[in-house]
Amino acid sequence: MNQPATYTRRKKRNATHAAVLLSDKIAHYVITLGGLATIAAVLLVGVFLFVVALPLFYSATSELEQSISFNLPSDQLLASGLDESGTLAWFCNADEISVIELKTGNKLFSRSTESCGLRQASSICHLQDTLRSAFGFEDGTVRTGRLGLTTSYVPQAKIPLLANSLNVGGMITINNVIYLRSSNDVTKKIELLAYLDEPISAALTRPIIDIDLAITTNGFCVAALDDRGNIHVQKRSFQKNLITDESSVSTVETTIKEDRDHSGFCFIRVSGLGDQLFVFTPSGVFKRFVIRDATQPVLMEQRQLLQKNQTLTHITRLFGGSSFVLGDNSGITRILFTSRDTSVTTKDGLATKITATFASRLNETNQQKKDRGITAISASPRSRLFAIASADGFIRLLQATNHSIIAEINSNKGSALTQKTQVLLLGSREHNLVAYDGKNLASWNIEPGYPEVSFGSLFGTIWYENYPGNDYAWETTGHDSFEPKFSLVPLLFGTIKATVYSMLFATPIAIFAAIYASQFMTPAWKSRIKPVIEMMASLPSVVLGFIAGLILAPLIESGVMIFITSLFTIPVTLLTGAFLWQFWPPGLRGRVSNWRFPIVLVVALPLGILFGWLIAKPTESLLFDGDFFAWLNGRGASGWGGWFLALFPLSAMVSAVMISRFINPWIRQRSRKWSHWTTVFTAFSLFIVGFFLAGAISTAAAMFLDALRWETRSGIFGTYIQRNTMIVAIGMSFAIIPLIFTIADDALSSVPDHLRSGSLSTGATPWQTTVRILLPTAASGIFSAVMIGLGRAVGETMIVLMAAGNTPIMDWNIFSGFQTLSATIATELPEATQGSTHYRILFLAAVLLFVLTFFINTVAEVVRQRFRRRAHEL
Repeated sequence: MNQPATYTRRKKRNATHAAVLLSDKIAHYVITLGGLATIAAVLLVGVFLFVVALPLFYSATSELEQSISFNLPSDQLLASGLDESGTLAWFCNADEISVIELKTGNKLFSRSTESCGLRQASSICHLQDTLRSAFGFEDGTVRTGRLGLTTSYVPQAKIPLLANSLNVGGMITINNVIYLRSSNDVTKKIELLAYLDEPISAALTRPIIDIDLAITTNGFCVAALDDRGNIHVQKRSFQKNLITDESSVSTVETTIKEDRDHSGFCFIRVSGLGDQLFVFTPSGVFKRFVIRDATQPVLMEQRQLLQKNQTLTHITRLFGGSSFVLGDNSGITRILFTSRDTSVTTKDGLATKITATFASRLNETNQQKKDRGITAISASPRSRLFAIASADGFIRLLQATNHSIIAEINSNKGSALTQKTQVLLLGSREHNLVAYDGKNLASWNIEPGYPEVSFGSLFGTIWYENYPGNDYAWETTGHDSFEPKFSLVPLLFGTIKATVYSMLFATPIAIFAAIYASQFMTPAWKSRIKPVIEMMASLPSVVLGFIAGLILAPLIESGVMIFITSLFTIPVTLLTGAFLWQFWPPGLRGRVSNWRFPIVLVVALPLGILFGWLIAKPTESLLFDGDFFAWLNGRGASGWGGWFLALFPLSAMVSAVMISRFINPWIRQRSRKWSHWTTVFTAFSLFIVGFFLAGAISTAAAMFLDALRWETRSGIFGTYIQRNTMIVAIGMSFAIIPLIFTIADDALSSVPDHLRSGSLSTGATPWQTTVRILLPTAASGIFSAVMIGLGRAVGETMIVLMAAGNTPIMDWNIFSGFQTLSATIATELPEATQGSTHYRILFLAAVLLFVLTFFINTVAEVVRQRFRRRAHEL
């Protein structure tokens, strides 16, 4: 059968042209490849973030490096330490200072204590990070100086001939100086520093049994304890005249004499700032003195720390100088520091508290041993990591901030330690651990990982130094010895707070605007207004943040009551204008109906702001005793004014429901024969009644809650900060509203016309049609619009950064700032050292943000599909 001719006299093709098939196949593969590539890129971003953050949770590792026999000539060991690299160790006893190589156990050289002036030394305090030391002598003399191994790099031209031929890793001793070839081009010179300054005190005449040293901002503080319990404290500060270049030294000191022959004190410690003095007895009784004025120490506390039959064996000050580690004969280790406490009666308002306790290790092996006491403690000079050794042969690495056990080593297993550990040395880089039992020496290579990080420190409460109790905190920068705080909870809370308040502010405006634009606005005005709103989405975040933080924030602060009252008067004015519009003659309304929107903008909106300005001062006087800022700070009137403001929107909704449920049906039955004017007047009267009813409900509820002593000032209201949550909500609304408005308007406009027409034909009003027909049908699209706006709010960075103050505060106060995950990543990642704890935690924050966004989008899609199925049934 012949194919009929077409209109163009050409025969129809039975098959698609090969070029079309080829282009279709190419397009299919390109689109598929592009989709898969997009999915893969998103997944790879998540995988990359996860891989960078994962090492935070690796366990610490330890490996025995060397175990050798080593015996000091004297049992009285005064001080010991390691060099910077952990290759060498030095030990100071009553006779000599010995330097040994840990790898081989060879004594490289030694120096007699007599040549160093330490022959009669009875106690030494050595600071590993600075090599500064304090020395107490048998005759009660106290001196300072430097003791330890110092490392410097030798220029190639100054390397001795014998050291120049060293292989990498080799070392040689020349004239009591050690040369170490660390790489092909780098040679280190390691020298033993052991010299004393002039005696600083001879106030004590008995042997010094313990001494402590703290390096302060411009000097040092030394505290010494003799065998009769007498205490001597001296502070010395050094100042330099910048004009004359002359140096001056000021010294203040005092001696605390004990009335009894022997007080029993055997440990003395000073805080890192040199403002507090602690003395301890073996039974756990301690005294705390405030020594800000060293000439007049003030006793602040005295009490018992330990239980019966427990004895202190070691006390060590941790990095930072505020915390102390206490070890006792039962194997229990405690962390102790002073913090502010409102319940104590001390003059300075501080209390010394035990904030963490590490119990002894109990298992079948050591339960048979009676002695589990702590025999040695060593603190890291760079973090709050410390090591403890117990009499049962176990050595543990502990972290003082998050109270976690990092690693545990059985020193009797695989090493040559057979006695109780007497000396424990933790390297300055935290990669070396050395233990000495009096006859043998063992060293371990340790990899502590990131000991500051645990699930508890990231998502739980921690008792930080100088804090009154457990708390969530994020603080990553400070002075050299501050305690880093890595809780992600304040950042998560700030992200949620910013999102909630921004969505509460933007979502109603955007949805109502979309309803008005799609159902009530004329096409001419919609064609003008919608593009303008959509253009708002293209505004850069940094511009919106700049406007919010530098323009809106000070402007609203200067007229905050006007802004608050305008939030109420503008909606009331708009609704009043809508009712007054109905009083116009129908013919006039028909002629000017196209100009309703300009009239609202030109008349109703300015009037609302004007009324807000007029009632701002009376409202402030009525609700807040005339000073809103003083009320926010807890002064002035009672709390019912805050409850009134907070409950009025909810009371208005309750009032509207009550009128529509109980009054409107009654009026509807009797208004069938009413005139238009009577109906409008009645509706307007109901609006006024509803307004005052809302005020009465809000007032009654506010007075009731205030009578219960419930306060909004500890909740949604509080101290006013210029850059706060309200400013962020306003600024972020400019970014969120266009997204929600555009998608919601498209969803409402895409509802089939037959549904709208059918509703109107049954006698429903346009508003009833919108609420009961169009909104349920377009619910999936509106929900998608809200979720897209929510996603934008969760990940927003610059607006939050510039308008919120970037402070990790955890409260719902709308007038306070906060800190979000995204803003933290943006500000702190450039400053974080690659591979550091801070660096990886920021990547972990990015993982949380990634997961949070993924979760929100997943939930949104599930809910959207449910709305879509319900709409399909219509």
